[in-house]
Amino acid sequence: MDMNEFKAKWKSCFVNGDIHLHGYSYPVKQEEITALPSNLHVTRKMTSGVNGANTYEGGSLGIFNLPDLAEIPEGVRADDSFDVHYCHSLTTLPLSINPARQIGVRHCNSFEKFPAGNYRAAYIGLEDLPKLNSISSGLKTNGDLLIRRCPSLASLSNIEAWNRLVISECEGLKAIGHEVKTGVLIVTASPNLESLPDDIDQTVSVGLIVNGATKLPALPSVNPDWTTLDMSGCTGLINVPDQIALRSGNARLNLSGCSSLENFPHKMIASEIDITGCTAVREITGTVKSKILEAGGCSSLTRLPDDMAITWTLNLSQCNSLTELPNNLHVGGSLILRGTGVRELPHDLSLGDNAWVDVRDCDGIRIPQELIDSGNVRLMLPGSYEVIPAREVDHPAP
Repeated sequence: MDMNEFKAKWKSCFVNGDIHLHGYSYPVKQEEITALPSNLHVTRKMTSGVNGANTYEGGSLGIFNLPDLAEIPEGVRADDSFDVHYCHSLTTLPLSINPARQIGVRHCNSFEKFPAGNYRAAYIGLEDLPKLNSISSGLKTNGDLLIRRCPSLASLSNIEAWNRLVISECEGLKAIGHEVKTGVLIVTASPNLESLPDDIDQTVSVGLIVNGATKLPALPSVNPDWTTLDMSGCTGLINVPDQIALRSGNARLNLSGCSSLENFPHKMIASEIDITGCTAVREITGTVKSKILEAGGCSSLTRLPDDMAITWTLNLSQCNSLTELPNNLHVGGSLILRGTGVRELPHDLSLGDNAWVDVRDCDGIRIPQELIDSGNVRLMLPGSYEVIPAREVDHPAP
Protein backbone atom coordinates (compact mmCIF):
# COMPACT_ATOMS: atom_id res chain seq x y z
CA MET A 1 0.00 0.00 0.00
CA ASP A 2 1.44 3.35 -1.02
CA MET A 3 1.08 6.54 0.96
CA ASN A 4 -1.75 8.02 -1.11
CA GLU A 5 -3.84 4.88 -0.88
CA PHE A 6 -3.16 4.59 2.84
CA LYS A 7 -4.16 8.19 3.49
CA ALA A 8 -7.32 7.87 1.43
CA LYS A 9 -8.42 4.74 3.29
CA TRP A 10 -7.54 5.90 6.79
CA LYS A 11 -7.96 9.67 6.49
CA SER A 12 -9.68 9.82 9.90
CA CYS A 13 -6.31 8.95 11.47
CA PHE A 14 -4.67 12.16 10.22
CA VAL A 15 -5.40 14.96 12.71
CA ASN A 16 -3.55 18.27 13.02
CA GLY A 17 -0.30 16.89 11.68
CA ASP A 18 -0.43 13.75 13.87
CA ILE A 19 -1.28 10.20 12.86
CA HIS A 20 -3.03 7.98 15.41
CA LEU A 21 -3.98 4.46 14.38
CA HIS A 22 -6.39 2.79 16.79
CA GLY A 23 -7.88 -0.68 16.71
CA TYR A 24 -11.22 -1.71 18.22
CA SER A 25 -12.35 1.66 19.49
CA TYR A 26 -13.16 3.50 16.26
CA PRO A 27 -16.14 3.12 13.91
CA VAL A 28 -13.83 2.17 11.06
CA LYS A 29 -12.07 -1.17 11.44
CA GLN A 30 -8.54 0.11 11.85
CA GLU A 31 -7.55 -3.22 13.38
CA GLU A 32 -7.50 -4.46 9.79
CA ILE A 33 -4.29 -2.49 9.24
CA THR A 34 -1.55 -5.07 8.70
CA ALA A 35 1.02 -2.97 6.85
CA LEU A 36 2.24 0.61 6.71
CA PRO A 37 3.71 2.46 3.71
CA SER A 38 7.47 2.77 3.96
CA ASN A 39 7.32 6.47 3.10
CA LEU A 40 5.02 7.31 6.02
CA HIS A 41 6.53 10.46 7.52
CA VAL A 42 4.76 12.37 10.27
CA THR A 43 6.18 15.86 10.12
CA ARG A 44 6.31 18.55 12.76
CA LYS A 45 5.66 22.10 11.64
CA MET A 46 6.94 25.25 13.28
CA THR A 47 4.88 28.43 13.34
CA SER A 48 5.44 31.84 14.90
CA GLY A 49 3.02 33.01 17.57
CA VAL A 50 1.68 36.52 18.08
CA ASN A 51 4.55 37.37 20.42
CA GLY A 52 7.15 36.00 18.04
CA ALA A 53 7.72 32.76 19.94
CA ASN A 54 8.04 29.62 17.86
CA THR A 55 5.48 26.85 18.40
CA TYR A 56 5.38 23.33 17.02
CA GLU A 57 2.46 21.29 15.76
CA GLY A 58 2.17 17.68 14.66
CA GLY A 59 4.86 15.06 14.24
CA SER A 60 3.33 12.42 16.50
CA LEU A 61 2.75 8.82 15.35
CA GLY A 62 0.71 6.58 17.62
CA ILE A 63 -0.15 2.94 16.89
CA PHE A 64 -2.51 1.22 19.31
CA ASN A 65 -4.32 -2.13 19.42
CA LEU A 66 -3.39 -3.40 15.95
CA PRO A 67 -2.99 -7.14 16.61
CA ASP A 68 -2.00 -8.15 13.06
CA LEU A 69 0.59 -5.45 12.46
CA ALA A 70 3.76 -7.55 12.39
CA GLU A 71 6.19 -5.04 10.93
CA ILE A 72 6.84 -1.34 10.71
CA PRO A 73 8.91 -0.95 7.54
CA GLU A 74 12.22 0.87 7.36
CA GLY A 75 11.57 4.42 6.23
CA VAL A 76 8.66 5.18 8.58
CA ARG A 77 9.47 8.38 10.48
CA ALA A 78 7.98 10.64 13.13
CA ASP A 79 9.51 14.04 13.87
CA ASP A 80 8.12 14.58 17.38
CA SER A 81 7.12 11.32 19.09
CA PHE A 82 6.34 7.67 18.45
CA ASP A 83 4.22 5.33 20.58
CA VAL A 84 3.18 1.75 19.92
CA HIS A 85 0.97 -0.09 22.42
CA TYR A 86 -0.79 -3.47 22.37
CA CYS A 87 0.49 -4.53 18.96
CA HIS A 88 1.08 -8.16 19.83
CA SER A 89 2.55 -9.30 16.51
CA LEU A 90 5.28 -6.64 16.38
CA THR A 91 8.81 -7.91 17.14
CA THR A 92 11.07 -4.88 16.58
CA LEU A 93 11.25 -1.34 15.18
CA PRO A 94 13.02 0.19 12.17
CA LEU A 95 15.99 2.46 12.73
CA SER A 96 14.22 5.21 10.81
CA ILE A 97 11.92 5.76 13.82
CA ASN A 98 13.92 8.53 15.43
CA PRO A 99 11.73 11.31 16.86
CA ALA A 100 13.04 14.23 18.85
CA ARG A 101 10.88 13.94 21.96
CA GLN A 102 10.03 10.36 22.88
CA ILE A 103 9.67 6.72 21.90
CA GLY A 104 7.27 4.48 23.81
CA VAL A 105 6.84 0.73 23.30
CA ARG A 106 4.38 -0.89 25.72
CA HIS A 107 2.39 -4.10 26.06
CA CYS A 108 3.61 -5.68 22.83
CA ASN A 109 3.76 -9.37 23.69
CA SER A 110 5.99 -10.50 20.78
CA PHE A 111 8.44 -7.59 20.87
CA GLU A 112 11.94 -9.10 21.21
CA LYS A 113 14.61 -6.60 20.21
CA PHE A 114 15.13 -2.86 20.37
CA PRO A 115 17.56 -1.91 17.61
CA ALA A 116 20.86 -0.11 18.07
CA GLY A 117 21.13 3.41 16.80
CA ASN A 118 21.89 6.98 17.75
CA TYR A 119 18.52 8.23 18.95
CA ARG A 120 17.55 11.87 19.31
CA ALA A 121 14.67 11.19 21.69
CA ALA A 122 14.80 12.79 25.12
CA TYR A 123 12.96 9.74 26.47
CA ILE A 124 12.70 6.08 25.45
CA GLY A 125 10.32 3.88 27.42
CA LEU A 126 10.16 0.09 27.01
CA GLU A 127 7.49 -1.33 29.30
CA ASP A 128 5.59 -4.57 29.76
CA LEU A 129 7.39 -6.46 27.00
CA PRO A 130 7.52 -10.10 28.15
CA LYS A 131 9.74 -11.34 25.28
CA LEU A 132 12.20 -8.45 25.09
CA ASN A 133 15.57 -10.18 25.45
CA SER A 134 17.94 -7.75 23.77
CA ILE A 135 18.79 -4.07 23.78
CA SER A 136 21.15 -4.00 20.84
CA SER A 137 24.78 -3.17 21.57
CA GLY A 138 25.63 0.35 20.46
CA LEU A 139 22.35 2.04 21.36
CA LYS A 140 22.70 5.71 22.28
CA THR A 141 20.08 8.18 23.38
CA ASN A 142 20.34 11.84 24.30
CA GLY A 143 18.06 11.55 27.32
CA ASP A 144 16.46 8.90 29.53
CA LEU A 145 16.05 5.17 28.85
CA LEU A 146 13.42 3.35 30.91
CA ILE A 147 13.10 -0.45 30.88
CA ARG A 148 10.27 -1.74 33.06
CA ARG A 149 8.65 -5.15 33.49
CA CYS A 150 10.71 -6.91 30.82
CA PRO A 151 11.31 -10.29 32.50
CA SER A 152 13.26 -11.92 29.62
CA LEU A 153 16.03 -9.31 29.60
CA ALA A 154 19.08 -10.94 31.20
CA SER A 155 21.89 -8.44 30.61
CA LEU A 156 22.86 -5.06 29.20
CA SER A 157 26.15 -3.93 27.68
CA ASN A 158 27.50 -1.20 25.43
CA ILE A 159 24.55 1.18 25.58
CA GLU A 160 24.48 4.85 26.45
CA ALA A 161 21.72 6.97 27.97
CA TRP A 162 23.04 10.49 28.39
CA ASN A 163 20.83 11.41 31.37
CA ARG A 164 19.37 8.38 33.18
CA LEU A 165 19.10 4.63 32.67
CA VAL A 166 16.23 3.21 34.73
CA ILE A 167 15.62 -0.54 34.99
CA SER A 168 12.68 -1.67 37.08
CA GLU A 169 10.89 -4.94 37.77
CA CYS A 170 13.07 -6.98 35.40
CA GLU A 171 13.22 -10.29 37.24
CA GLY A 172 15.48 -11.95 34.65
CA LEU A 173 18.20 -9.29 34.78
CA LYS A 174 21.47 -10.78 36.07
CA ALA A 175 24.23 -8.48 34.86
CA ILE A 176 24.98 -4.88 33.98
CA GLY A 177 27.91 -5.35 31.60
CA HIS A 178 30.75 -3.16 30.43
CA GLU A 179 30.32 0.09 28.53
CA VAL A 180 26.90 0.90 29.98
CA LYS A 181 27.27 4.67 30.16
CA THR A 182 24.84 7.04 31.79
CA GLY A 183 24.51 9.91 34.23
CA VAL A 184 22.40 8.11 36.83
CA LEU A 185 21.95 4.31 36.80
CA ILE A 186 18.83 3.17 38.65
CA VAL A 187 17.99 -0.51 39.15
CA THR A 188 14.96 -1.32 41.30
CA ALA A 189 12.82 -4.39 41.99
CA SER A 190 15.17 -6.60 39.98
CA PRO A 191 16.18 -9.05 42.71
CA ASN A 192 18.28 -11.43 40.57
CA LEU A 193 20.93 -8.89 39.59
CA GLU A 194 24.31 -10.51 40.32
CA SER A 195 26.99 -8.18 38.97
CA LEU A 196 27.95 -4.62 38.15
CA PRO A 197 30.92 -3.71 35.93
CA ASP A 198 34.30 -3.21 37.60
CA ASP A 199 34.66 0.21 35.98
CA ILE A 200 31.24 1.52 37.00
CA ASP A 201 32.98 4.51 38.56
CA GLN A 202 34.08 5.49 35.04
CA THR A 203 30.86 4.73 33.14
CA VAL A 204 28.30 6.24 35.56
CA SER A 205 28.95 9.93 36.12
CA VAL A 206 26.32 11.33 38.52
CA GLY A 207 24.86 8.62 40.75
CA LEU A 208 24.10 4.94 41.33
CA ILE A 209 20.87 3.61 42.81
CA VAL A 210 20.43 -0.16 43.17
CA ASN A 211 17.57 -1.16 45.47
CA GLY A 212 16.56 -4.64 46.55
CA ALA A 213 19.13 -6.58 44.50
CA THR A 214 19.24 -9.43 46.98
CA LYS A 215 21.77 -11.54 45.01
CA LEU A 216 24.29 -8.77 44.34
CA PRO A 217 27.43 -9.59 46.39
CA ALA A 218 29.71 -6.65 45.60
CA LEU A 219 29.91 -2.98 44.75
CA PRO A 220 33.16 -2.92 42.74
CA SER A 221 34.00 0.80 42.63
CA VAL A 222 32.74 4.29 43.49
CA ASN A 223 33.03 7.62 41.71
CA PRO A 224 33.75 10.37 44.27
CA ASP A 225 31.78 12.85 42.14
CA TRP A 226 28.53 10.92 42.52
CA THR A 227 25.82 12.87 44.30
CA THR A 228 23.93 9.69 45.22
CA LEU A 229 25.02 6.17 46.09
CA ASP A 230 22.03 4.12 47.21
CA MET A 231 22.37 0.36 47.70
CA SER A 232 19.49 0.01 50.13
CA GLY A 233 17.88 -3.39 50.51
CA CYS A 234 20.76 -5.29 48.86
CA THR A 235 20.66 -7.99 51.49
CA GLY A 236 23.34 -10.12 49.82
CA LEU A 237 25.92 -7.32 49.62
CA ILE A 238 29.10 -8.30 51.44
CA ASN A 239 31.87 -6.30 49.71
CA VAL A 240 32.14 -2.55 49.21
CA PRO A 241 35.19 -0.40 48.43
CA ASP A 242 37.48 0.49 51.33
CA GLN A 243 36.76 4.18 50.77
CA ILE A 244 33.48 5.84 49.89
CA ALA A 245 34.19 9.56 49.91
CA LEU A 246 31.56 11.56 48.02
CA ARG A 247 32.75 15.09 47.44
CA SER A 248 29.49 16.84 46.59
CA GLY A 249 28.11 19.10 49.29
CA ASN A 250 24.72 17.37 49.17
CA ALA A 251 25.86 13.80 48.45
CA ARG A 252 23.90 10.95 49.99
CA LEU A 253 25.20 7.47 50.85
CA ASN A 254 22.54 4.86 51.62
CA LEU A 255 23.48 1.33 52.67
CA SER A 256 20.36 0.74 54.74
CA GLY A 257 19.05 -2.80 54.93
CA CYS A 258 22.32 -4.36 53.71
CA SER A 259 21.98 -7.02 56.36
CA SER A 260 24.90 -9.23 55.19
CA LEU A 261 27.44 -6.40 55.15
CA GLU A 262 29.89 -6.99 58.03
CA ASN A 263 32.47 -4.28 57.34
CA PHE A 264 31.87 -0.69 56.41
CA PRO A 265 34.41 1.29 54.36
CA HIS A 266 37.43 2.55 56.31
CA LYS A 267 36.48 6.02 55.10
CA MET A 268 32.85 7.15 54.72
CA ILE A 269 32.26 10.76 53.70
CA ALA A 270 28.94 12.16 52.49
CA SER A 271 26.49 14.88 53.46
CA GLU A 272 24.02 12.18 54.58
CA ILE A 273 24.85 8.58 55.49
CA ASP A 274 22.14 5.99 56.12
CA ILE A 275 23.20 2.57 57.43
CA THR A 276 19.91 1.73 59.14
CA GLY A 277 19.31 -1.98 59.63
CA CYS A 278 22.82 -3.19 58.83
CA THR A 279 22.47 -5.88 61.44
CA ALA A 280 25.77 -7.74 60.77
CA VAL A 281 28.11 -4.79 61.33
CA ARG A 282 29.93 -4.93 64.68
CA GLU A 283 32.31 -1.97 64.42
CA ILE A 284 32.70 1.27 62.53
CA THR A 285 36.34 2.24 62.42
CA GLY A 286 38.30 4.79 60.46
CA THR A 287 36.87 8.10 59.28
CA VAL A 288 33.22 9.10 59.24
CA LYS A 289 32.29 12.62 58.14
CA SER A 290 28.68 13.56 57.64
CA LYS A 291 25.97 16.04 58.53
CA ILE A 292 23.54 13.20 59.23
CA LEU A 293 24.32 9.61 60.24
CA GLU A 294 21.31 7.31 60.44
CA ALA A 295 22.40 4.08 62.12
CA GLY A 296 19.20 2.91 63.79
CA GLY A 297 18.65 -0.82 64.09
CA CYS A 298 22.31 -1.84 63.72
CA SER A 299 21.71 -4.45 66.40
CA SER A 300 25.26 -5.91 66.41
CA LEU A 301 27.10 -2.58 66.51
CA THR A 302 29.40 -2.27 69.52
CA ARG A 303 31.89 0.41 68.56
CA LEU A 304 32.08 3.80 66.85
CA PRO A 305 35.29 5.64 65.90
CA ASP A 306 36.83 8.13 68.30
CA ASP A 307 36.78 11.84 67.41
CA MET A 308 33.70 11.43 65.19
CA ALA A 309 31.95 14.71 64.34
CA ILE A 310 28.36 14.74 63.07
CA THR A 311 27.10 18.18 62.11
CA TRP A 312 23.35 17.69 62.60
CA THR A 313 21.93 14.29 63.57
CA LEU A 314 23.33 11.03 64.92
CA ASN A 315 20.60 8.38 65.22
CA LEU A 316 21.68 5.24 67.10
CA SER A 317 18.21 4.08 68.14
CA GLN A 318 17.78 0.33 68.66
CA CYS A 319 21.53 -0.32 68.49
CA ASN A 320 21.04 -2.54 71.52
CA SER A 321 24.59 -3.95 71.55
CA LEU A 322 26.14 -0.49 71.80
CA THR A 323 27.07 0.17 75.43
CA GLU A 324 29.32 3.22 75.21
CA LEU A 325 29.90 6.27 73.09
CA PRO A 326 33.29 6.97 71.49
CA ASN A 327 35.83 9.41 72.87
CA ASN A 328 35.49 13.05 71.84
CA LEU A 329 32.18 12.59 70.02
CA HIS A 330 30.66 15.81 68.67
CA VAL A 331 27.03 16.10 67.58
CA GLY A 332 25.80 19.48 66.47
CA GLY A 333 22.06 18.80 66.54
CA SER A 334 20.27 15.62 67.60
CA LEU A 335 21.72 12.60 69.39
CA ILE A 336 19.22 9.71 69.57
CA LEU A 337 20.10 6.84 71.89
CA ARG A 338 16.70 5.23 72.51
CA GLY A 339 16.87 1.46 72.64
CA THR A 340 20.67 1.33 73.00
CA GLY A 341 22.74 -0.23 75.78
CA VAL A 342 24.44 3.11 76.54
CA ARG A 343 24.18 3.86 80.25
CA GLU A 344 26.56 6.77 80.59
CA LEU A 345 27.11 10.00 78.68
CA PRO A 346 30.83 10.83 78.80
CA HIS A 347 32.19 14.14 80.03
CA ASP A 348 33.94 14.71 76.70
CA LEU A 349 30.68 14.52 74.71
CA SER A 350 30.43 17.76 72.75
CA LEU A 351 27.03 19.11 71.69
CA GLY A 352 26.09 22.13 69.62
CA ASP A 353 23.93 25.02 70.73
CA ASN A 354 20.23 24.07 70.95
CA ALA A 355 21.08 20.39 70.50
CA TRP A 356 18.86 17.72 72.00
CA VAL A 357 19.63 14.29 73.38
CA ASP A 358 17.05 11.51 73.44
CA VAL A 359 17.87 8.88 76.09
CA ARG A 360 14.34 7.66 76.74
CA ASP A 361 14.29 3.89 77.37
CA CYS A 362 17.86 4.15 78.76
CA ASP A 363 16.78 3.65 82.37
CA GLY A 364 19.53 4.23 84.91
CA ILE A 365 21.74 6.18 82.52
CA ARG A 366 24.41 8.39 84.12
CA ILE A 367 24.45 11.98 82.88
CA PRO A 368 27.11 14.62 83.68
CA GLN A 369 25.96 17.46 85.90
CA GLU A 370 27.22 20.05 83.44
CA LEU A 371 24.95 18.60 80.77
CA ILE A 372 21.96 18.75 83.13
CA ASP A 373 22.77 22.36 83.96
CA SER A 374 23.37 23.41 80.37
CA GLY A 375 20.81 25.83 79.06
CA ASN A 376 21.67 25.07 75.45
CA VAL A 377 20.84 21.35 75.41
CA ARG A 378 17.42 19.75 75.63
CA LEU A 379 17.38 16.36 77.35
CA MET A 380 14.65 13.78 76.77
CA LEU A 381 15.15 11.65 79.89
CA PRO A 382 14.07 8.17 80.97
CA GLY A 383 12.06 7.46 84.11
CA SER A 384 15.23 6.98 86.14
CA TYR A 385 18.73 8.34 85.71
CA GLU A 386 21.81 9.28 87.76
CA VAL A 387 23.64 12.57 87.74
CA ILE A 388 27.44 12.44 87.60
CA PRO A 389 28.91 15.25 89.73
CA ALA A 390 30.75 17.94 87.85
CA ARG A 391 34.46 17.40 87.61
CA GLU A 392 36.63 19.59 89.77
CA VAL A 393 38.80 22.01 87.85
CA ASP A 394 42.43 21.94 88.87
CA HIS A 395 43.75 25.43 89.62
CA PRO A 396 47.47 26.11 89.46
CA ALA A 397 49.20 26.64 92.78
CA PRO A 398 49.91 30.31 93.58
